[in-house]
Amino acid sequence: MGQLELNMSSESDFGNEVDLSTVLEHMRSFGASRFVAKRLSPNDNSKNQIYLGSAINVIPNNGIRVESVGGKRPRHIADVEFAWVTSSGVLSPAPHAKLILYPKYPEVRLSGFLLGSQHAPGFLAGRAERRILILGLSDTGKVFGHAAGEGSTISNFFWREGFEPSKALFDVLDPEGNSKSVLISKLRDLHRHGWTEGKSLKSTGLVPCNSSQCIGYTLEAELGVPRNSLKLPDYKGWELKAHTVREFAKPVTSSPISLFTPEPDGGLYHEEGFDRFMRRYGYPDVKGRPGRINYGGIYKNGVPGTKTGATLFIEGFDQQSRKITDLDGKVGLEAGDGNLIMSWSFKHILNSWMKKHEQAAYVPAISKSESGVRHYWYGPDVRLGEGTNFRRFLIALSEGAVYLDPAHKHVTDGDLVDTHRRTQWRIKSSDIPSLYEKVTTVSVS
Repeated sequence: MGQLELNMSSESDFGNEVDLSTVLEHMRSFGASRFVAKRLSPNDNSKNQIYLGSAINVIPNNGIRVESVGGKRPRHIADVEFAWVTSSGVLSPAPHAKLILYPKYPEVRLSGFLLGSQHAPGFLAGRAERRILILGLSDTGKVFGHAAGEGSTISNFFWREGFEPSKALFDVLDPEGNSKSVLISKLRDLHRHGWTEGKSLKSTGLVPCNSSQCIGYTLEAELGVPRNSLKLPDYKGWELKAHTVREFAKPVTSSPISLFTPEPDGGLYHEEGFDRFMRRYGYPDVKGRPGRINYGGIYKNGVPGTKTGATLFIEGFDQQSRKITDLDGKVGLEAGDGNLIMSWSFKHILNSWMKKHEQAAYVPAISKSESGVRHYWYGPDVRLGEGTNFRRFLIALSEGAVYLDPAHKHVTDGDLVDTHRRTQWRIKSSDIPSLYEKVTTVSVS
């Protein structure tokens, strides 16, 4: 079979006596910082693939692509940089590992995890009972796997009487502390610290930050998260969302929270360029600043925008049944003249939303300015959102909870042109629960 030959590991590669802490230490040495596990059913094997719930937003991957083979219906596939880690710490890459998405259900399955891997756990080709899969996730997008069979020390631990995971893919309690407890501890320290100056963490170190976005950058910097544009969660699998409040006694307000900022991948904006789009559809600056045109407003599904009259629509999703009807659907913005001026394919939104938001911490903060310098005090009551999927996002978007709130500008000064693009999608703080299976408020004080 050449490079597609399925290699069967020896018994010692995934020994029965190796303990969980040893496996996690091996994975940590390769860069893993978060650990999740799946109790495998007989149907979880190389033929039927391994069911992972809606874990496209958990497992790091190289982005979603559409593939159609042999006349079959198109599939959404995301390649994974995956390697097995044996009991002795040997790394064995699995070059054909990938995630297969079924957004209509929604669910994700892991496929190709045995092909071409020198030390793959061969028993995952069968239908044995009481097996366990452990995955180590790194901040660089790499995934490390270890499997344990029935009767092993690790299997006995995860299949012990009285232990029932709350979801298909669950966090492993790392001896160093699970991701939620570590995050809560960090947020507790930050709250107790009190006021902190605005800052951001760049590759060169900490730098002052004094713009309106600094509430988020400061939170990330305090937790050691560098400023970057990676479509990965900020801290140990958790996306960090800071938002301003007037007082800690009211951490949930009607104020909007920015969710993400994916640029359009269709429409006039994408096809003819930002400059032409702004010159055709932008409007004069409301403050009368010379040479400046803007494009903003609130755009909810089916409702003409507040400033331009353009209307947001969803194609490929039935609002009444709350079901995806076309995997090649899109979200679009249609101008008053009937032109499609912006659009986002479902694939594009999936890549942006699902990689970052499976777990999110919504952190309130009070802001003040002293001598022109912004300061923040992060609050004692943090909301933790857990478990989302693409269908939940589309439901919230179709019902107007999630909306488009762009803030584009185009400034001409003689021969010089200055532009600013900000395609932000927002939600009111009070509507956050619509996006998640579970939202809990945790006191970190």
